Amino acid sequence: MEIIVCDRNAAGHFAEIRRQLRDVGGMIPVNDIWIAACCAANNKTLATRDVDFRRVPGLSVETWQLTSPIIFTLSQIPRAPASTS
Repeated sequence: MEIIVCDRNAAGHFAEIRRQLRDVGGMIPVNDIWIAACCAANNKTLATRDVDFRRVPGLSVETWQLTSPIIFTLSQIPRAPASTS
């Protein structure tokens, strides 16, 4: 797995993607725009289950789906420590 950075190039892509989405009235969350911008700046395909990314013009997106549901039993869910007050 390669870690990509958020640099000036990504910031330029962020501004362009945000403008394009605003112009067509299809905004997505700001954090998603940053993710899209970092992928676009590095010519990477984004693998995601979030369909919002399909609205980003020119972004290469690979839609992933779960093959089986994630099921937890109550004993597997972390609990907060009991209060001592």
